[in-house]
Amino acid sequence: MAKKKLLAKDIEIKAPVTISMGMTVPEAAKQMLKFNSSYLIVVDGAFKPVGIVTEKDFMNIIAQDKACNEMPIEEVMSKPLISTTCDSPLEDCVDILKRNGIKHLPVTKVDGKLHGVVTWKELYMKDASVVVETHPEALYVISKKNGLLLFEYSFPGAKKGEISGDLFSGAVASFNMMFNEVLHSNGELRFIEIENYAILAEYGNFTISIVVQDQESIDSRKRLKLFEKEFETRFFQYLEQYSDKRSTNVFDGAKEIVEELFSTKISR
Repeated sequence: MAKKKLLAKDIEIKAPVTISMGMTVPEAAKQMLKFNSSYLIVVDGAFKPVGIVTEKDFMNIIAQDKACNEMPIEEVMSKPLISTTCDSPLEDCVDILKRNGIKHLPVTKVDGKLHGVVTWKELYMKDASVVVETHPEALYVISKKNGLLLFEYSFPGAKKGEISGDLFSGAVASFNMMFNEVLHSNGELRFIEIENYAILAEYGNFTISIVVQDQESIDSRKRLKLFEKEFETRFFQYLEQYSDKRSTNVFDGAKEIVEELFSTKISR
């Protein structure tokens, strides 16, 4: 029997987080944090999607120090919106995402109203053949207490000299701080794009683990979570009483954890 051809309506997120036109940037950002979503679909009065806002858009506003208290979301959202219909085949969804370099694809009904959203995560979970290779460059662990770099690891083939652990650890710390100041939120930033790099962050009780690679991936996200847990478990006695006066050499053994968890090709 021939395998059933998957359509967009078979793999989409059924209830994406939406916001209405006219909402201000701070109001939209609070909705994103409330629902723990990495994106928001902007809809008009007829519930037709007209734009999308992602974490990257909010980071750009904060980084550029723009006054956003009264800024309408229409000034920030990406438009015109790239979307597809419910009966779009999976192959077409993959092609649209790749061709346009996007991570979220709104799905509409015949009448144009929003029906759901297709993301790489749903595509991967429904069909394991949908794999996009990623290339990790480096892994860093920084202290939540004082922001110091505790451990760093460069993956084989990484571009030597182009990546600074202090730069990327500082970026995560700075964006978290600005996020809290602008949005009055204690949310933790887990993904940032800087130039040609994607930064994935996982938070533990004492540390923040960061992987720098060419694009976000579900697979490396899972591995990073495992690394963060193993790192804090193995070095608990040092982390519990760590200060800037203690040598970071005590964490050299973390290299073994990285090589064990990231030994195979990272893909999503």
